[in-house]
Amino acid sequence: MLRFGMGEREAQWMVATLADVREAWVCGAGWSFGAAYEGVELLVCGAADERRRLDWINLAQPDAPAFPVVWQDIDLFGHEQGEVERALADVDGAGLRLERSPAVYLRSVSLTARPSAPVS
Repeated sequence: MLRFGMGEREAQWMVATLADVREAWVCGAGWSFGAAYEGVELLVCGAADERRRLDWINLAQPDAPAFPVVWQDIDLFGHEQGEVERALADVDGAGLRLERSPAVYLRSVSLTARPSAPVS
């Protein structure tokens, strides 16, 4: 499980237990890497500050994945866009961006660490 605030090596190890990790470059990130697993593309980035901790995750999928992609106990790609938005209405959405698509289901979700949250 990826957690905001973890270091690059720990995040890579966590992802490598499921998929091959590949280097990526993202402008403004201190570090980044990507991976693909069962139709879900993952891009993970760390802050460019002195702590260099995980602070941004993007999940994208062209079709419905073969497994649940869960955040805050909600399967982000397993339900129609409107259902996901309603389910997340009561969740602190700081750092969450759902990218709507013309399709019925979400195609991309970005999660960022809250700027005000302390990093452990």
